[in-house]
Amino acid sequence: MSLSELEYAALMPYRFVKMIKEHSNHNHLSPRYQTRIVQLRLAPGPITTRSSKLHLWDLGYSVQKAINPLPLVTLVADSLELEAVALTLDKKELLVAVTTKDENSHDGDISLKIYRVDPRSRTPIFHLVAELTDFGHGNVYLTRDAAVLYRDKYVTVWNWSKNTGCKWEASNRLSGFPIYVCDRAIIACDSEKTLRVWDFPVLLPLPSSPKLDDITTVTNTPKFSARLPNMGEEGITLSGTPVWQQGASSDCYLCAMAEEENQLGQEDVGFSLFSIRQLASNGQTGKDDPFIPSVLPVLGAVGKHIFGHGHPNYHSLYSSPLFTCDDHLVFCAEADSNSIVATVLPTPKKASDSTIDPWSMSMTPADEDLDQDNFLYDFCPTSGRLVYCSTEGAREGEMCITDFLRPPRDM
Repeated sequence: MSLSELEYAALMPYRFVKMIKEHSNHNHLSPRYQTRIVQLRLAPGPITTRSSKLHLWDLGYSVQKAINPLPLVTLVADSLELEAVALTLDKKELLVAVTTKDENSHDGDISLKIYRVDPRSRTPIFHLVAELTDFGHGNVYLTRDAAVLYRDKYVTVWNWSKNTGCKWEASNRLSGFPIYVCDRAIIACDSEKTLRVWDFPVLLPLPSSPKLDDITTVTNTPKFSARLPNMGEEGITLSGTPVWQQGASSDCYLCAMAEEENQLGQEDVGFSLFSIRQLASNGQTGKDDPFIPSVLPVLGAVGKHIFGHGHPNYHSLYSSPLFTCDDHLVFCAEADSNSIVATVLPTPKKASDSTIDPWSMSMTPADEDLDQDNFLYDFCPTSGRLVYCSTEGAREGEMCITDFLRPPRDM
């Protein structure tokens, strides 16, 4: 790696945050570079899905690096849907959770499968490492060794690496895109706009080929509950530090967002920003405290406009993870104008209920032909790159790769 490449990698987070702050009053900032690839469908990861196929692509990290026109590897399965992506413990391989139609079922039952793939291999292969049959459909959050599921009022922890698990009934229905996992704690928001924290209970052994019904139901009461301030009646969206930025030396953050009606009868999207604090009194002795949660979400700020002033309101319940970037927090989501908007929030420094105004910048033109049902976009704030899929209009089937920052000069 050249000196300019090292400088490029080190300064990109700072430059991206600075760019959003400088252009936060603009409706749209045109990218410096744009590449379009036809007939692909993007899903978070560098992974695309199309019908019954899952593709892994190398999109590169700079506009000056040519994009490989062929996928690195393809997974084929009946009625395949991508659910979640994570990293292995050594952070060298990708973990991919998908749902597929069960080949051995006459009723078309849906199975949840976990695959492992090394994108750096000369011949990458999707290795099946675990399967949970008769799963159906529900929310899936994937960690390095477990999947946390929410389906039919039940929260399920399935440690696919050790083939153990358990589930419990949430007293109130969880709302929107409700689950976030930090270490061995589950944070979720229910229909009463209450944030709750459960620690993983003791997980019980499962049969060699487990079904969802094989997972034992236990009692697991949340160790922390707090009513979210200034939240409306719509479903809550939780955006938190992604699993690949979680670690012993890294702080984790969580942003809860929901529509609310202002005094003029207009819809705004309010938010509450939390710092997730590890509690030193728990987890140090190897035995969980029966009263104290392993993590505690502490309110650091609130706001009334998640996209800042001058930008359309939040539209969908989906958002990207909340990335830590140059001592700021960055995520993107879809706005009412059918554009993708990146938002920068200050990192909370202490417990506070003070009101803050974010910086936001539209990364796509208004009324871009985006797929609102499948949320086919992803972005990396540390490189200034956005990738999204056009699924309607003249550009249907095109995957667009946009770069907002200049690459190093002598690559």
